[in-house]
Amino acid sequence: DFFYCVVILYYKMSIPYDEASKDNADLKIEKNEPSNLSLLQSKITSLSLAVETLTTENNHLMNESGKSSETTVKSEILVTDVSCAEQKNVCAREIARTAEIKAMDFVFPDCRKKPYCLRSYKHLISFVSNPTTDNTSCFAPIYWSELDDVVKSGVKDRIEFMKINFMYLKTYIQDLKNDDEINNTICANVDELKGFFMSCDSMAKDDLLEALSECIKFNDLQLVLTSPSLTFDNKCEITGKEIAIKAEEKAMDFVFPECRKKPYCLRSYGNLVSFVSNPTDEYTGHTAPAQWAALDELVKQDIRNKIDDVSNHCQYLKTHIKDLKYGGELTTQVCSNVDAIKELLRTKNEEDLLESLEECLNFLEAKLYSNIIIKQYHNNIRSFGDEKPLIKVTDETSILSSSNIMSRNTVNFLRGFSRGF
Repeated sequence: DFFYCVVILYYKMSIPYDEASKDNADLKIEKNEPSNLSLLQSKITSLSLAVETLTTENNHLMNESGKSSETTVKSEILVTDVSCAEQKNVCAREIARTAEIKAMDFVFPDCRKKPYCLRSYKHLISFVSNPTTDNTSCFAPIYWSELDDVVKSGVKDRIEFMKINFMYLKTYIQDLKNDDEINNTICANVDELKGFFMSCDSMAKDDLLEALSECIKFNDLQLVLTSPSLTFDNKCEITGKEIAIKAEEKAMDFVFPECRKKPYCLRSYGNLVSFVSNPTDEYTGHTAPAQWAALDELVKQDIRNKIDDVSNHCQYLKTHIKDLKYGGELTTQVCSNVDAIKELLRTKNEEDLLESLEECLNFLEAKLYSNIIIKQYHNNIRSFGDEKPLIKVTDETSILSSSNIMSRNTVNFLRGFSRGF
């Protein structure tokens, strides 16, 4: 609009004067008043310069905004793709911070957001053991106290998981995060950074090199943890088919978290088991067999082991899921709660369907722990190392009591943890 006004004004000043013109009459310029004309032309020139200045500043701000957005995207990629193998221009402090963010997001995905606003893995552990406002906002203890006990138990279980498998990770992170010229030195790649540490005269170089190696190993790992125990509220409307689908999703996410995404696109646990035993494209995308073949052998063996773990909890889970998913009208009928579904099946003398329902419910209540999966690399060679094999975590109290009742919203919230990191 401003440019439009300037152009119109300039246009009116350039056309011949017409006493009968109503437009020029508004300007109140007399034909024999050159001083007024000069004054207006001077003002137009000043306005033009001001517009040019504003335009230049606006372009500068746009460029700075673009740079800021680019930085944000790179930062997000750094958090998501934590592999250090192909990073460029790295420093020890950044590697430690990446490991810290990964550990915090794995243990408690919301801990870095409001109202918790925790800024270190050490503070997260301290807060969970003693919920105070020392390193968080004043509202954090209140929000923590209102969380479901099952959610808090899951966070504590993951902290214990980290302590068992990565005993000194907290110390390694702190060593590398300390403000020190060595830790802030930027190198072209990880190998060069390790060489720099080895060449340093610092007395703590061996400790720093160990901390760097362990943080890199941790960043290269893909951590996967199954869903916690799931139960259903007595006031929650549900069908037998929905229970079967929830059990199926839990089994698939536990065995192979990527199986329902491209290129695999598997839609049932039975098809997943069939694909693992015989990788063809019968139930998957046509590129899935090649993608499977490219996986590290340790990853594939880990998936096979998890299929055995599921069988240990429920030997005929595939059959029970299939019965409930395709059991007809009785399994698709909406009931007020799980007990109502059981009563319906008893009334109709559907003993097989009732058994399938019970088995799926028991499987949903099972608290399963996954192994640590080796991350797949493009060269298909790299591994975690012979000195530390895959760690299997078992739990004597893997079955939780059926008295643990949660609302549907809580169940949906907990399903968010099934993806792991």
